Amino acid sequence: MSREAVVKIEGSSLRVGQVVAVAAAKDAAGVAVELDEEARPRVKASSEWVLNCIAHDGDIYGVTTGFGGTSHRRTKDGPALQVELLRHLNADIFGNGSDGQTLPTEVSRAAMLVRINTLLQGYSRIRFEILEVITKLINTGVSPCLPLRGTITASGDLVPLSYISGLITGRSNAQTVTVDGKEGDIHEIRGIS
Repeated sequence: MSREAVVKIEGSSLRVGQVVAVAAAKDAAGVAVELDEEARPRVKASSEWVLNCIAHDGDIYGVTTGFGGTSHRRTKDGPALQVELLRHLNADIFGNGSDGQTLPTEVSRAAMLVRINTLLQGYSRIRFEILEVITKLINTGVSPCLPLRGTITASGDLVPLSYISGLITGRSNAQTVTVDGKEGDIHEIRGIS
């Protein structure tokens, strides 16, 4: 296990020991996560590409088009499409967290860290500010409740990641677990974003 007090990530050098250390830590008092500022320009360039493409009526799979068999369908309201995608994927039902229907907080923390690291590579078109919010969740010891079952897709991560997104965007069904094991909802952690 890593003994680092700070795990600085930039998209390519995250090690298994660092993931384990961050997952096991309760918050930044255990191990803090820091984003490497050198990743900001590539993430920003990628995000700006999407905005430019939308401004020029370009087609972007899943942003201005449907998904899978509906990818031939187009929309001018990409934000509404994203809201509906989250609503659709957040349809899983799980219990109160103590009944074995949610993933352990260590898994949620590891998932957030690994996803941030991947997104820092600059290929996803995400805004850097969103990565900062996810980092803040990790560092303050707030973990989204992720369903143990219910994912779709070949990679198996679409539904769990949608619950992280749901927490960030303030979906009413977003549930959290804090560093002290207290379960709550998004309204109890509004100071995060």
